[in-house]
Amino acid sequence: MKISEGDYYDLITYMAGLFGIKKLPEVSIDKYRIKFGKASLVKSADTGEVMHIDRFPEKHERDRIKSLSLEVSGITPGNKLNVIINWDFVEFTPEADIKAAREFLEVMDRSTFRYF
Repeated sequence: MKISEGDYYDLITYMAGLFGIKKLPEVSIDKYRIKFGKASLVKSADTGEVMHIDRFPEKHERDRIKSLSLEVSGITPGNKLNVIINWDFVEFTPEADIKAAREFLEVMDRSTFRYF
C-alpha cells in the first residue's frame, strides 16, 4: 500500500540523521520500534542512477538519499512491516490498515518538528 499525499523529504532527512548520528540499528519513537534496513542514494543527478547501501548514510550523503527502507513494529499489532519512505510516497508491505499507517506518519511528522 502506498500513501502519496505530500513531500516526505523532511522525514527522510530526519530519519537518516537520527540513525546516522546515534549509530543505533533500532530506535523507538512513541509506540513504534524502527529498525534501519537500507538507503537508496542518487549516484548521478545526470543519469538518475541510484545505488543501495546497507550502512547508515553519512552526513555528506544525506542530501542524495532517495529512499529509506525500514522495518517497523507497532503499526499493526504483532507484525513488523517493511516501510519504504521515498521523496513522494511511503509504501507499507504487507498492507497496513490505512488509519494505522496515517497515524504512524503523523507521529513521524510530529517528530520532525523537534529536529528542524
